[in-house]
Amino acid sequence: MDLLRIGLLAVALLIALYTDLAYRKIYNWLTYPLMGLGLGLAGGEVIFSDDWMYLYPAMLGLGLSLFIFLVPCLLGWLGGGDLKLFMGIGCLQGAPFDHMFMFSSIYYVSLVGAIMAMLVLIWRGRLLNGLLGSFKLLVKPKQKNADDEVQRIPYGVAISLGTFWTMFVNLS
Repeated sequence: MDLLRIGLLAVALLIALYTDLAYRKIYNWLTYPLMGLGLGLAGGEVIFSDDWMYLYPAMLGLGLSLFIFLVPCLLGWLGGGDLKLFMGIGCLQGAPFDHMFMFSSIYYVSLVGAIMAMLVLIWRGRLLNGLLGSFKLLVKPKQKNADDEVQRIPYGVAISLGTFWTMFVNLS
């Protein structure tokens, strides 16, 4: 069962990586089934073992992801697809790893996202402006710039790569 979960998560991450790069979207047809698979696999373990504790990691991952990423999503720092992808990852990760997987994943996703943002700012020659804009964003989260859409990075890429990194660290 663990290998199935890891394989499904890897396939979903590759699809999210592709769709976010190609279309700048993470689709509901990916995220909702990912959450459903996580809950379904946990439910199957409950049925076969008659132990409700198998449902706990999936529910904890789903709820923890929603709790942590809802505010950044409402502030416009993350898109809705990013939030739902995190929820799917949290729900599906369940048994193969432990409850700390989401915290490790958040760390590596943030690290990859920061590296991507720095590279984009350096590439565009706007490193100082970008850093100042980030500090302004912390002070006034809802403030939008005219060229906000131009400065956005496909965060689904960071989510996918950071989660792969987390999986590699946890499996090695």
